[in-house]
Amino acid sequence: MTAVSVLAGAAIVLGLLAGAELLPRRSRSPRTLDPDGGQRRMTAWEPIGIVDARLGLSGRLARAGLVDRITVPALLATKLGGALAGILWAAIVAPAAPPRLGWIIAAGLPAGGFLGPDAWLERRARRRLRTLRAGLPDALDLLAVGTAAGRSPLAGLSELGRWSKR
Repeated sequence: MTAVSVLAGAAIVLGLLAGAELLPRRSRSPRTLDPDGGQRRMTAWEPIGIVDARLGLSGRLARAGLVDRITVPALLATKLGGALAGILWAAIVAPAAPPRLGWIIAAGLPAGGFLGPDAWLERRARRRLRTLRAGLPDALDLLAVGTAAGRSPLAGLSELGRWSKR
């Protein structure tokens, strides 16, 4: 058994423990208190909501403008799939690496697979913000011309909304 395989196993165990930290703490019974004072059963989607709240996935999707195309469970599945692919690639690549770099590869590839979708979303969000900032002078000019022509600002904003969806 090589040091790389021991480190890869440790990375898998630590990854599973980190995933367990994201799950909600359960009491002795699977029931939780309802805001009305009653008890209700915990649904299967509640852990995803808790993970979403801790990692801020829905906010990242909103900043990237992908809320209507990508769901939070799909993004979470992509992140976990990337981590799994990183573990598999680390098991293949780490033994071929120099001994000093094997543990870095064994830890870095799963982490990169998990954080890769976040980097992609951040890049999309920055590109979207840059596009919005570039179009702001034209939008303000159209709004000013429409207001000067006698149209209400609300009509100008609705026209800008229709124009931006094309």
